[in-house]
Formats: sequence, C-alpha cells, structure tokens
Amino acid sequence: IVCFFTLFLFKMSAQYGTDPGISTANANQIQIMAKAQFQSSCCALGPRSYFYVLENSIETNKPLYTCAHTWCPSLMCCNLPDMISKVYFDRGPWDTFCCLRAVGCIKGNPMFFGHNPKHVFCCMDCCQCYDDCVAGQFAWCCGDRVHYTPYESACCGCCPARATSCSNCFGLWGVKTGEPLFTLNLITGLIPGSSEQLVLAIDNARASWAARTGKN
Repeated sequence: IVCFFTLFLFKMSAQYGTDPGISTANANQIQIMAKAQFQSSCCALGPRSYFYVLENSIETNKPLYTCAHTWCPSLMCCNLPDMISKVYFDRGPWDTFCCLRAVGCIKGNPMFFGHNPKHVFCCMDCCQCYDDCVAGQFAWCCGDRVHYTPYESACCGCCPARATSCSNCFGLWGVKTGEPLFTLNLITGLIPGSSEQLVLAIDNARASWAARTGKN
C-alpha cells in the first residue's frame, strides 16, 4: 500500500505545470511581447506599476498608490504591497469553458479595443469629444485605455456585441456600425496614442499562443 501511494504521488507531481495553456516556447524563460506605457500624471500609478503582454498570458501589478506616495515617497512609513494578477490566454476573457457557451447562449471570442466607441448622428460621424463624453473616458485626463467585449454575440446570436444597422436605425443615430455596444476595462491610464499598439500586441501574442498550443 505504501509503494502504491508513493507511486501515485510521484505520478501526480509529474503532472504539475504541464498544462499546454501555461507553457512557453522556451521552458526556461518567458518572453515579454509588449509593455504598457503609462502616463506620468496619474496618481494611481507608480514605479512598481506595470502591464505586460507575455507569450502565454497578460500580467499586471497595481499597488494602491496615492498622490502622497507619488509626490512624497519619503514621508511614507511602509512599503505598499504588490497586487499582481496574471491571466493566461485560456482563462479570464478567453475562457471558453462556460455553461452559457456550451448551450450556445454566448458565442465568439473576446474583442479588444483601444479607442472609445464611435457614434453617428444623421448618418454622420460624431466628434471625438462626444464619443469621449459618452464613454466617460478622456485621454487628456485619464489617459488611453484597453477595453473589451467578452463575446461576439449573446442570446444564441440574436444580440451582437457590436452595433448593427438595426441598433443605430440604419446609421441615423447611435453607436456606429461595427463599434462595441458595451465593454469592460482591461487597463487604463495609458499614454494617449499607445492603446491601439497594445491591443495589437495582445491579439498577436494570443494568436501565436493558440498556434503553438493548439488551443482556441
């Protein structure tokens, strides 16, 4: 019995860390594909804040910085704890193991965006200021952001995550066709103009990961 139990534990330990979803191209290193560029005017960010696009995941650290920590670090009596989060490309927004997906209620992969949704009025594009006001996100104040829709359609395909001619009265008023109807923030406080490059890096890293691991 002891030998059997020992053999069982050995086989179990040999399986740890072998899931293809967390694997890397080189077993001894993790390649950083891109780093987010944060604007320096944001008090909530500091020297330990980061957002990395890795070859198999995205990783972020968001210590609870305040303006006092940013402007007068010598006055602080203790270090802030790190708040590190890592999401592999088969978890989080990309997790397809879901009851709603299994029955077909939601379909498609997440879609990432680096700009605020655009709007139209009387078949003409609205100005950028209006788009920013509706989104409540101003690049000059809050920086750019990367946000996403968790799926392409819901209710068995009846409710697309992007605007269509039906949702904007054939371009008369509303969210512009092809733009997201709702999104969730992934990262904020980016240098204006850098979010689209970060979106491209996420999409490319995830595509390379899928080709290497054989996962969708």
